[in-house]
Amino acid sequence: MTDWPKDLSDAGSRFTLDCAHRVVNDRDPSLPTELKVDRSEDQTLREEEGILFEYNVRTELITLHKVVDLGLTDDYTERTEATIRAMKRGDSIIVGAALPARDGRSGAPDILVKGPSKSDGTASYFPVDVKNHKPLKGTNKQTEQLVSSLKDFLKDQSSEMEIGPGSPNPNDSLILSHYWRLLESLGYAPECEPFGAIIGPEKQLVWRSLVEPLNDYDQKFKVRLAALMALLDQQPPHTKPIWNPDWCVQCHWREHCKEKLLSEQHVSLIKGVSYTRALSLEAAKPKPIRTWTELANSSAPDLIVKGWPNPQVEIDHARARLSGNSTPFTPRSTEDFSVPRADVEIDFDMESITKSEANGRPDSVYLWGTLTSIRNERVRQLLNNPSEDFYGFSIFEKNNTEAEALASFWTWAQDWIAKSKEHNFSLKFYCYHGDAENTAMKSVSTRSIGTIGVPSLDQIEEFKTSDYWLDIEKYVKKLIWPTENQSLKTIGKIAGAKWEEGANGALSTVWFDTWTRSTDIAERESLKNQLLDYNRNDVEATLIIRDWINDGLLSEPPRIVSISTLDGKTF
Repeated sequence: MTDWPKDLSDAGSRFTLDCAHRVVNDRDPSLPTELKVDRSEDQTLREEEGILFEYNVRTELITLHKVVDLGLTDDYTERTEATIRAMKRGDSIIVGAALPARDGRSGAPDILVKGPSKSDGTASYFPVDVKNHKPLKGTNKQTEQLVSSLKDFLKDQSSEMEIGPGSPNPNDSLILSHYWRLLESLGYAPECEPFGAIIGPEKQLVWRSLVEPLNDYDQKFKVRLAALMALLDQQPPHTKPIWNPDWCVQCHWREHCKEKLLSEQHVSLIKGVSYTRALSLEAAKPKPIRTWTELANSSAPDLIVKGWPNPQVEIDHARARLSGNSTPFTPRSTEDFSVPRADVEIDFDMESITKSEANGRPDSVYLWGTLTSIRNERVRQLLNNPSEDFYGFSIFEKNNTEAEALASFWTWAQDWIAKSKEHNFSLKFYCYHGDAENTAMKSVSTRSIGTIGVPSLDQIEEFKTSDYWLDIEKYVKKLIWPTENQSLKTIGKIAGAKWEEGANGALSTVWFDTWTRSTDIAERESLKNQLLDYNRNDVEATLIIRDWINDGLLSEPPRIVSISTLDGKTF
């Protein structure tokens, strides 16, 4: 059926990182490659940035230390042979390493760092991987991590310090665990507690124990190995797709799997049913729950488990998906609500791009788009018919910085607040998923201390918690939608908002990155207009959404009815 080696030596560092079904799909000769989704422009950009970041780190290490640099050759066999020679010599830092296949594993750790000598006198090595993302994720709690610098590179030169909130990224730990097991098989793992390190954008080594990650890694490796052995022996597949946004959105099989899951109406596509909940539902007793119909016809008390105290919400979402409605439902709560309105309404949205150490581009919040609507004729006349239209406070004009763009937006917004107090009219600023705008303001403020006009963190927080600020998403989430998610574009399109075909946040990142690098005046102008139009469509959508929701809730009879109207119905 296939010419795979029995030892599955093509199991690289992502073997346990990717979902088991992707691992099988990648090696299933019956699946046409045409089913794969092409890499997006954004994915390509991020990959290129990652490669450049690795190159920059390698260059700095060569400057600071006497290193063995093996990353200059593309010949993998040559690199593996050179890596073994370097380890046998006991070289301190090996860059661009490649390890020979052993026990079903292969891999090329970015860096190998010499550890304590083994009992037989041979050298040992810790794996280090370079990632163009922060090495910590998760909790907001500050935790101490074991850290060393590029200058003081060895593990025994590290010390504990707080470097930010979060804990070691578990995906990074899985990759390091893979390299550790491979080093063990080759006889070069240290005879001590297993450790590895990640070099992130701050260009420091963040070390983490691999004791627990190795247990997770071993279990995942075992599952994927068994699945591949079954496929090799032409047995029924051991794996099946389950939707997990953390994995699936970046996978080249996502459309293939999504189509299958939609045809099955799989529970993992129901809002609120996480990957782990989907697994628990599939294992439910006395009868597994795999489909929307099975979930919709379930009794909430029968599904109450630890960590899932109110499954009725997900049951209702399944019923909404099966209802045939194009409109949402109100929840079981009897609370009446509508989206608050004002005499003057200002929709705003920011556009940003995250740090890329690779090309020297800093974090940048490059655009604050606003759409002003005056709903009160008295106010319009009082203010002498002020302009009502979209305007973008951006870095595109006069070589503005992100600080100047925010300062201009902030001054303008505060001027509107002052007018509302002076002339006694109501005013609201609307956004969608306001945590993003709040975080962006605070990030720019932190990076721009001392810049005239930039608000302080306290001023931003006061604005965010005031009656002036309103997050439309909070009202969208009060409703139960017959949709897979409640993103601005998903809900906006239901309400009648429109965007350019294919336009999305990832593509806007590509547009802006191209704008920053382009020297062609016409190209830069075209890209600027694309970004402004994209932002304008976003702020127009928030206005359309609140109009549409309120019309549905307040019409007679209401177009948006309670989800309880579906009670007693068999799906």
